[in-house]
Amino acid sequence: MRSKNKKLEKTEPSVFLLESNSLSDEKRGDSEGDVLSRVLHLSRVNTEYYYFRTKRELEKLLNEFQKSTFRYLHIACHGDSDGMATTFDDLSFPELATLLEPFLYRRRIFFSACGMTNPSLARQIFSKSDCLSIMGPADNIYFGDAAVFWASFYTVMLSDKGSSMARDRIVTNARILADAFSINLNYFGRKQRKIVGQRPFTYTKIIGSKGQQNA
Repeated sequence: MRSKNKKLEKTEPSVFLLESNSLSDEKRGDSEGDVLSRVLHLSRVNTEYYYFRTKRELEKLLNEFQKSTFRYLHIACHGDSDGMATTFDDLSFPELATLLEPFLYRRRIFFSACGMTNPSLARQIFSKSDCLSIMGPADNIYFGDAAVFWASFYTVMLSDKGSSMARDRIVTNARILADAFSINLNYFGRKQRKIVGQRPFTYTKIIGSKGQQNA
């Protein structure tokens, strides 16, 4: 049985990595999350990595995320403008937001998935949870580009144990790295005051130097 973590008093500046790929990705051995976890281990960034194939497995791993007290959730998967895909299940944004809701209290989530980190996803998550922020690619992105970007981002943000993931620092460093790797990102932050009729989040576009869309 899952429970809301609003009583959680202290979390660690660590990254909980979850990954799900297609069967064809698995046959090719493409695994961004596994590579990322290994690089972050070498960079002395505390991480845990798990692979999942179904919605049910995802829910069980989210319970492990909650018990871990890790502050940052990273999900590497396939997606599009309407939803997220696991190996065997598809989740619409409303379904995904409902699944994530008990586990995002005062935590940040990062998606490494093509095109799904958009205002529709943000609206669902922020309307259902107390998540602090969401960030991910705005366009399609190669496995290799994603692994290099996220490894660089988390190393810069977390290699110093005293460093924080404040909004300005996230956006500043993400913009530098997006420019270096020529990728585009979307960052969404929770508004402190929710006003009826207004969207409950801020929206920042982070455009790489070429503004390109990777195939």
